[in-house]
Amino acid sequence: MFASMFGFMLAGILLIAILVGTIAGLASAGGEKAERPENPSILVLHFDQPITDRGDDNPLRGLSAGNFSTEKSPGLFDICNAIREAANDENIKAIFIRTGSVNTGMASAKEIRNTLRDFKKSGKKILVYSDVYSQSGYYLASVADKVYLNPKGAIELKGLYSNLVFFKNALEKLDVQPEIIRHGKFKSAVEPFMQDHMSESNRLQLRTLQRSVWTIMRKEMAESRKMSEENLDRICENLSVRNADDAKKYQLVDNLLYYDQVLDELKNIAADDDDPAFVSMEKYCAAVKESLPGEGRSRIALIYASGEIEDGKGDDRSVGGDTYAKLIRDARLDKKIKAIVLRVNSPGGSALASEVMWREVALAKKVKPVVVSMGDLAASGGYYISCDASEIVANPLTITGSIGVFGLMFHAGNFFKNKLGVTFDTVKTHPFAGIGSMTHPLTDAERSIMQASVEEVYATFTSRVAKGRKIQQAQVDSIGQGRVWLGADAKKLQLVDRFGGLHEAIGAQGGDDIVDVGIGNGEPPAEGFEILHEIIIGLFHHIHGLLGFIGQNLQRLLAIGGIIDPVRALRDRAQIAARHLLVLRQPVLARDDGDEAIALHIGAEIEQLVVAIRNSGEINRRGDGGGGDGPGLQGRIAVGCGAVIDAVDVIGFEAVLLQPVRDEIV
Repeated sequence: MFASMFGFMLAGILLIAILVGTIAGLASAGGEKAERPENPSILVLHFDQPITDRGDDNPLRGLSAGNFSTEKSPGLFDICNAIREAANDENIKAIFIRTGSVNTGMASAKEIRNTLRDFKKSGKKILVYSDVYSQSGYYLASVADKVYLNPKGAIELKGLYSNLVFFKNALEKLDVQPEIIRHGKFKSAVEPFMQDHMSESNRLQLRTLQRSVWTIMRKEMAESRKMSEENLDRICENLSVRNADDAKKYQLVDNLLYYDQVLDELKNIAADDDDPAFVSMEKYCAAVKESLPGEGRSRIALIYASGEIEDGKGDDRSVGGDTYAKLIRDARLDKKIKAIVLRVNSPGGSALASEVMWREVALAKKVKPVVVSMGDLAASGGYYISCDASEIVANPLTITGSIGVFGLMFHAGNFFKNKLGVTFDTVKTHPFAGIGSMTHPLTDAERSIMQASVEEVYATFTSRVAKGRKIQQAQVDSIGQGRVWLGADAKKLQLVDRFGGLHEAIGAQGGDDIVDVGIGNGEPPAEGFEILHEIIIGLFHHIHGLLGFIGQNLQRLLAIGGIIDPVRALRDRAQIAARHLLVLRQPVLARDDGDEAIALHIGAEIEQLVVAIRNSGEINRRGDGGGGDGPGLQGRIAVGCGAVIDAVDVIGFEAVLLQPVRDEIV
């Protein structure tokens, strides 16, 4: 038996060693090797993987459990640099785009498209092929010299569509009351929690955004395909392109080909009788990056501020106010750095963290140029940290502005009382000691204080913008109020200085080399479902803590009183509760019998939600004889609390069973 156990342990150790060695090898390999072609080749681009501003240098982040492969994704800056380099590389004969979708924002898609358009000036060709083109994918693909489609493929070209989700009724069914304080009639981030439809202000700004985006897309697609803009609109109005033959008929593609036929086209370009030599985007990007000049006497600090703005240090997917303030401060104090380029791709976040970063931008601006390059989104706090820069460069499709402030809290006292049978009572030393608690609604006095705080932040925000952009504060207020603007309109309103991408923002500074001091890649801001998910999970964390407190105190009472039978009496109920412990997971969407309204549900006919809390503790039962303690009873106690919830059909979460707690509850 000992030998078997030893063998099992040894095998486990060896397995762990092999796994660690494999991962270490993958990490050291660092994804794709750099490769510059030595013979005539075709550069292959694909955009179906997420494209962030900054490439991901962590080879383990793209680790595939299936084949232990790693994918090192180049960033937007790397991709555009590679395309520019390919224009001058005599061994790159053409670019082949092998995808029909683009997994990035519209501003980033336009930046890539503009770079491809400039590539064509070299006289080299761009070919694109796909089985299916999404609308944004076709927008990018239309810049190519030849657009090919699978004979049984399709193109999505139908215009723009926005569909918002509202949670007001869902919260009412849960007896959760949102507490909303805001300044700005266009500040629509809180609307899903206070209304069941769009406000007219939000409808106006979304319609304006859609029209502005479509105007740019339509103009560029029409120019590339040599057709009128009116013709494109007619195609969308009638949904004329419903299959591949329609796409050819309306001149959206040049030919309907299978992949092997496209390879024949590429052979002719590469002058190769066999299959043409291809070089991947990842390998070529890595090679171009390695060939950049080394440290020079004048350097440009490139700081990527991607993600939501948070107080403190943040992480690699957020913009921590303290962390980024230090990056800007270090760049300001470094005498070798002649300019700072701050790439902003953020929906905003903490007003205080934004103020901390604004201060460092203002200080750096006094000693060297600070240029902001806006990505897909630089709104609210993202604009706050940008407004005092020496220059703001934005893409016409950048979403920016949103100069407004809101506060969002939730009163869940009725949820606890009506759904769980839990009530609260308080004792406090001062009238406002409990302000912000989720167990009671805001009083008129508390709401007044919170509103005054929001007004103060808004006044500060607009004053910062007025000073940085050299316009009157009243003018800022007139274009503020939380309204978002497209870059094309923001330039007219003096919110940005000129159009361009990251390359144009850097190139104007004329440094010898670029110092990449960014931290992470950022991630898309939370959608409405994710926000609601966090709210409800927060409620259950609160419940967990509350019932844990009850359980701990119950154990103490049982120990003091020597009561054992009630614990045993709870055993069966606790076991049942443990087996039915529910957790809220990611939301799911469903449609009710074709109805356009989105139907949301919690699981399948959930009738009961049971929360079981386990607590470890020692319960002593005093013995009958000897005048001392008996042998004692040690065990695990589960305190169950059942709560009936009506079948709820408006919240998009799945109910899933967790692994039950141990059956042995004594």
